[in-house]
Amino acid sequence: MPTSSPTASQVLAKARSYLGTAERPDGSNRTVFGSWYGMNGNAWCAMFVSYIFNHVTEGKGLIGGKHAWTPAFAKWFYDRGRWGTKPRRGAVVFFAFYGPRYQGRWKGIMHVGLVESVRSDGSVVCIEGNVGNRVKRIVRRANIAGYGYPKYSVAAPKYAMTLLIGPADKIKKHKVAAAKDGCTYASAPAKKAWRNPESCKEGVSAARQALSD
Repeated sequence: MPTSSPTASQVLAKARSYLGTAERPDGSNRTVFGSWYGMNGNAWCAMFVSYIFNHVTEGKGLIGGKHAWTPAFAKWFYDRGRWGTKPRRGAVVFFAFYGPRYQGRWKGIMHVGLVESVRSDGSVVCIEGNVGNRVKRIVRRANIAGYGYPKYSVAAPKYAMTLLIGPADKIKKHKVAAAKDGCTYASAPAKKAWRNPESCKEGVSAARQALSD
């Protein structure tokens, strides 16, 4: 039976485990990532990202194997309809520090990392290799050419809400799966209402069933 793809959380956890990993000797471009790839001593940002995916169960297929050249890495996502300009947690982020950003061409893309999180101001927190000769966490706001979106598995929702349902003398507790964008149940005398019902169908159904029991 085939194993499902990893989640973004699993890939990011693996990437975090290498924070601080440095070239040995410093400035040599020699790393565990280059050694694994078979191109030790060369620029290794793409090799780092490839190493991470290849060392998470079933992660290799999310990026099409392994990559050392960032333009070809970016084009792999584009050719499969998994390229865009909106940051997402777990996305592969590509940078163009010189020349034009992506405008129908891959010219200028020369660095790559992983998006760990997206801040409210639009900046992205990234984990990248070959930054200051090591793996670092860095906040980026500019020079982003675009994002590749791996087809991660989506983690099953966690049962994180306990609802009190029914009249005061017959209150029932019922756990409901929390929706991605939030789902709350408001209760007041003679009044019960769901917020965001369309995003909380499972919760609504469970609440109605509990009330009818």
